[in-house]
Amino acid sequence: KIALNAKNKGYSDTLGSRVRFYLDYQLIKEISYPPGFISPFDLQLDTTSLKNGIHVITANVDDHQDHIGTATIKIMTKN
Repeated sequence: KIALNAKNKGYSDTLGSRVRFYLDYQLIKEISYPPGFISPFDLQLDTTSLKNGIHVITANVDDHQDHIGTATIKIMTKN
């Protein structure tokens, strides 16, 4: 689980926010959220298609006022 709490970091309640999810440093999903949306930001990932080993998942959140947050986790797959 990657936890990004945009509400507590002063992110825009009037313009919304955007989250980009990366798998092994490659962009896999980008989601825009409406103004007032309160995290958590979720990503569903089917790990059965991944090679066995360690993978890095990163979530970056930003808004139109240049507030930025990042969270990263490592996962191990054994398919």
